[in-house]
Amino acid sequence: MNCSYFDLFRNHNGFILTEESGRTKNRLFRKFSRIMRLDSIESIKYRDIYDDDKINQLIKTSYDFNQFFKLPSILIKTNAWFYTADHGRFMMPAPADEIEQRVEDIAAKYPENTIGIHIRRGDHRQAKKMSTNDLFNEIIEREIMLDNSTHFFLSTDSKETEEMILNSYPGLIFVQNNKSFDRSTTENAKDAFVDLLCLSRAKKIYGSYNSSFSGIASSISGSEMIIVEPGMFNRN
Repeated sequence: MNCSYFDLFRNHNGFILTEESGRTKNRLFRKFSRIMRLDSIESIKYRDIYDDDKINQLIKTSYDFNQFFKLPSILIKTNAWFYTADHGRFMMPAPADEIEQRVEDIAAKYPENTIGIHIRRGDHRQAKKMSTNDLFNEIIEREIMLDNSTHFFLSTDSKETEEMILNSYPGLIFVQNNKSFDRSTTENAKDAFVDLLCLSRAKKIYGSYNSSFSGIASSISGSEMIIVEPGMFNRN
């Protein structure tokens, strides 16, 4: 990700977090890691190391991951979803003040019945194939027929898709203005996080096929999520 942790999140009072990217010692660490076994190098820096296999084993035993907070030095290397708050929702550090304010500025405009729409495009072939623009258009039209006061927050990584939806439903779509669509920039990472949190504020979320983005937004707030895919209107 092309941004600092602190571009997105506040520091946490419960632990000390440092970033080493770009520092001399981190460059040396990476260099020596190529020469020696990586796990040997990591064991010098961290007393406890948990990779995918170890995390998945702990999940199977219903391990209390709160015990991790008692460890003096820990490295976690996994994309497994292993820890939630007591209410079962996604748990994350508090957003940075700038991020939080930007989200509040957008979400404060939501009417009561605001629905989140996440249209993933870019390099995600499955999402483009399964969650087509036609399906999203049909969803929006169906929701408006059910309640003509319905509004939508749109999150998409495609400027063309954003313009198409805005032009098709004038006055009904909220978006993050002046958003960056260049995934190589820090601003894009920050904008994506704002989109994620704005989606989580919606009453319901329609998400793109096989994209974790809308799933995380739903898990943050507990909002209902529906995957947009062929045949979705034929289900009982």
